[in-house]
Amino acid sequence: MRIGFLSVLLFISLSSWATIFTVSSNADAGMGTLRQAILGANANGFQETDYIYFLLPGTLREDVTISLMTALPKLSSNIVIDATTQPTSVLGNTSIRIFLTRGSANFFDGFVIDGVSNVEIYGIYFNNFLSPEGIPADDRTAAINLKDASNITVGKPNFQNGFGNNYTSLISPTAYNLLKNISISSNIIGLDAAGVVANPNNVGIDLSYLSNSIIGGNTEAHGNVISSNLDGVSLGAMSGQVQFSHNIIGADISKTRLFAVPTAVGVFANGEFVDLLMSNNYIVSHSIGIRLDNLKNKYLLIGNTVGESAATGHSKYGIELYNCNSGGINAGNIIAHNTVGIFADRSYAVSIQKNSFYCNRKAIEVVNIPTGKTITPSRISTITASGASG
Repeated sequence: MRIGFLSVLLFISLSSWATIFTVSSNADAGMGTLRQAILGANANGFQETDYIYFLLPGTLREDVTISLMTALPKLSSNIVIDATTQPTSVLGNTSIRIFLTRGSANFFDGFVIDGVSNVEIYGIYFNNFLSPEGIPADDRTAAINLKDASNITVGKPNFQNGFGNNYTSLISPTAYNLLKNISISSNIIGLDAAGVVANPNNVGIDLSYLSNSIIGGNTEAHGNVISSNLDGVSLGAMSGQVQFSHNIIGADISKTRLFAVPTAVGVFANGEFVDLLMSNNYIVSHSIGIRLDNLKNKYLLIGNTVGESAATGHSKYGIELYNCNSGGINAGNIIAHNTVGIFADRSYAVSIQKNSFYCNRKAIEVVNIPTGKTITPSRISTITASGASG
């Protein structure tokens, strides 16, 4: 039986047809393993999309745990790794069905996506892909390492991934590379697979040079839960159009369990050439909810909740702007229970309109206004029992 399977696999590989490679063993290496499936897909060429499915026997957590002793091969283009195909669900989440962990004292990445395109990853919980301390940033290891990659999808509704106890879920070099058309949606980052118990990463997401990409999406189902991490989301040197929407940072999916990290930044966003949309995010219980840095093109924040109650406010700033040009914090943001709602430093021509501020010690603070420039404050001139205007 095994010989027949090998013959078919060899024929398909030589023909470079789209192939399904099935993972039937949770061993580190050998026939039927994830490692062998990746090797097979890589050898099959990249003219067609190959699929890696899972059929591990057993009904216990250890049966669906793959413990790696060495790094897996880099992924090639046109590959879908779909662990939601595993028949058994024992991790507390019907989408997340395979537990992938580093079982060695050596440090390495979970998946490496370098110089390729059209890769999709679903249904895996990544654990223990840590990085040694005191090494250069570009040598750090993580659950998924991206470099010069395009058309990459990590999670989507009903096809979640989970990330806990890693250096970070997704990382890219700080040296120039281009990540284009990256979609990161519906994942659980910093909690267990069920999304209820803290399992923090050092950083939730740590990406540089993201372009024309989306984190979260246009519906609540697309949003990621990014909570309990020692630092939240770090996005450096973005360009093109980037959307960050419907994500929950600092709480569980129900927004009833809080995971406060009072020294952390919820979201750090930087890039001179990015058009950034941040919408409908729920960001609570950090030192700073959102830090916008050196945004010189356009940015728009709409419909976000940045602090909500005495328990969920940010201990320093709800939103901080540093050295940012024209942008808008407009239309339905709730900015509440922060020490300072919005703090703007060396930032000018910022529109702040139609937001709800309440229970901040100070609503807005502006410092280091450029010479010769002025701030026009909004004023309420009339207050009645039924409304306010001005």
